[in-house]
Amino acid sequence: MKSTAEPRARLQENNSNCFNPIGFNGFDGIQADVTLPNVSNLGSGEQPWVYFGFEASGDSGVEAGLSYQTGNPRWLPFIRAGGYQYKPDLPFSDGNTLHIKTYVKSSSGTDYFKLEIDYDVILTGYHEWSSFSSISVKRVTSIARNGFNGSNINGESRNQKRTNTTVSKYNSDYYYSFSNYDLWSYWNGNMWFGTVDCTSDYIHRSSGAISIYKS
Repeated sequence: MKSTAEPRARLQENNSNCFNPIGFNGFDGIQADVTLPNVSNLGSGEQPWVYFGFEASGDSGVEAGLSYQTGNPRWLPFIRAGGYQYKPDLPFSDGNTLHIKTYVKSSSGTDYFKLEIDYDVILTGYHEWSSFSSISVKRVTSIARNGFNGSNINGESRNQKRTNTTVSKYNSDYYYSFSNYDLWSYWNGNMWFGTVDCTSDYIHRSSGAISIYKS
């Protein structure tokens, strides 16, 4: 997967990503105005994604955003909480700008996870957290491909933008600027976790936009 990410994210070997995560400090919400990238030249098995997510140490976490569908080209809302859910009757196109918000909450002993697009709840999932105080948040732009070897993704995802990104914490209803927090990264001796451009040959930034294509 080729990607660009922010808040704590896990780098996966089958993706090219830009991940930006911020650490395990009890984040429970993230929102931004998101412009979907322009997609072209996808090879077999390549799929672009734009999403937010939450993780805790040792937890598989949850993710929500939009996934590019290659058979009938369009972007569909999705959430991953255990399995995947999609919203096939709400497609979007390259270049659309949307207000995307996703958050985790607990009510009456049930932990839930919601995706909002343009202030409407689109999808709801469920995921049990051991502690809300240790959840991290991430934002990701990527092209995924099984068997990515660092140079074999041919597709392009250009000019994806995120503006007005804010995050909330479990003990507050207020949303703070994403830029108030330090991005998190960690090298375990074998691979990077957290904020990472994978690989830097594919990630390009210009005038606030992120593009993924092979240099």
